[in-house]
Amino acid sequence: LYNLSVDERIYKDVQDLVFQRIRESVLTQKNITPMTVSNGGKPEDMKISQTNFAHYIIQASRGNFLYIDLVLNFFKEGKLQVKSTSSFNMIPTNLSQVFLLAFNLKYPTCEAFLKVKDLICIMAASLSPLTKPELFDCVNATKMEGLTQEQFEEKFKHLNWLLKKNSNGTLAFFHPTVRDWLIGRRTTSDSSSFVCDPREGHAAIALKLSRCQKQSQEIGRAH
Repeated sequence: LYNLSVDERIYKDVQDLVFQRIRESVLTQKNITPMTVSNGGKPEDMKISQTNFAHYIIQASRGNFLYIDLVLNFFKEGKLQVKSTSSFNMIPTNLSQVFLLAFNLKYPTCEAFLKVKDLICIMAASLSPLTKPELFDCVNATKMEGLTQEQFEEKFKHLNWLLKKNSNGTLAFFHPTVRDWLIGRRTTSDSSSFVCDPREGHAAIALKLSRCQKQSQEIGRAH
């Protein structure tokens, strides 16, 4: 992260990005403008309100472009709205708070998160990106009664927002910092919500590999 007051080039890049994102989205403009301003307010008042918001985001970002992208997405999608011209306290102030808000929105109850936690732990533990069939085999390796393909697809669809598909068909978190956030807070004072223990994922991967090895040995003996 950067001190934006020290490097003018970074400040300008961040500023250009924020104002461009605001200009290109009517929904973002609507959600960053308080109702008291947008309802009958003068155009110049709306511009001032939006400019104040932009400068707040620029400073809060500390040069982190991922932070900017995710926060502005919240406003574009209507998940966050500015209620007052004098307060932006509903806006996450760092990337950890951004991830926490995103996970709370996707998994509003403990039960909702537990349904996908095993998949997330495996993704966080794997030293190399997994394919979807490999993820299916890993999660089934830990269960007495394996998931059907239909049950797995039902679980997996709740992870679509979190994962990206690489050109070779493997899966990865949409940004490396997601993994750091999921497993790194076990030893920090940050919120413990949604913390994942990679040991659970390592166990699933190890069981999957041992099963594959056993099956290969059995096939070899059969021949």
